[in-house]
Amino acid sequence: MAPSDMMDGRVGAIRKILDQNGSEDIPIMAYAAKFASSFYGPFREAAESKPQFGDRRSYQMDPANGMKL
Repeated sequence: MAPSDMMDGRVGAIRKILDQNGSEDIPIMAYAAKFASSFYGPFREAAESKPQFGDRRSYQMDPANGMKL
């Protein structure tokens, strides 16, 4: 199972439903990680989806926390 977002409670809700339906062995993994970056600015402007207030860093990863491979 790879949900495309990880909003609060999403993984817990998915796990509960899987477990209730006999799918305890199905793992849940992140579909993608979204890093806080100024590169998103032009896309947000084009899509007219700029934050109405504040920013979105509260649910985006800090690039400094990335694991170096």
